Amino acid sequence: MLSGPIAAHGVAIMSLREGLEFETTVCSDTQSLKAPVLALLDSLGQDVHFLRDATRGGLASVLNELSEIIAKGIHIHQKDLVIAEEVSGACEMLGLDPLYVANEGVFVAVIKAHRAQEALKVLQSFEACHSASIIGEIIADHPGKVVMKSKIGGSRVVNFLQGEQLPRLFPRFVEKSMEAESLKMSHLFLLLNVERSSQLFTNYVFGLTMSQ
Repeated sequence: MLSGPIAAHGVAIMSLREGLEFETTVCSDTQSLKAPVLALLDSLGQDVHFLRDATRGGLASVLNELSEIIAKGIHIHQKDLVIAEEVSGACEMLGLDPLYVANEGVFVAVIKAHRAQEALKVLQSFEACHSASIIGEIIADHPGKVVMKSKIGGSRVVNFLQGEQLPRLFPRFVEKSMEAESLKMSHLFLLLNVERSSQLFTNYVFGLTMSQ
């Protein structure tokens, strides 16, 4: 179950950082989810099996992590994913897959099947979750993998995001990414030149640098 539309936050932040302008304003989905989450837990108790915000890495990352942890397959339906028209248009123009775009005010919930509709009514009673939807199910097939059925009837595996999603057609964004990568390499070469007697310290700093 998904609490609301996806990808709005990531597209909004990217448009502000890079000075991108669209025909309509894309607003972040940043909002408090405390009330709907507490209501869901109060109403369904232990029949709420999983709750997780779909922030960095987007919906796809959350589902892949969950699928690996429980060693079961996850099957989702593209037609049930809610994406605002302006966000969908921006993602298409930029060459981004909304499944991997960050969210700020959206969470994923796994609910016991026979109580899914009840959970949906609870969430939709809140303004923050009025677009909540049931997007799929956990299955025994293809354990550890997420598969999405498209609107036209085909299916595709939704993998973990490899690296960073970069928008197309915007050189300034790419230049910034290259500058950041160049800075990381400079740090690496500097550390490799540290004396061998400081190897332990070097390893420690190297780990901090590469994790940034």
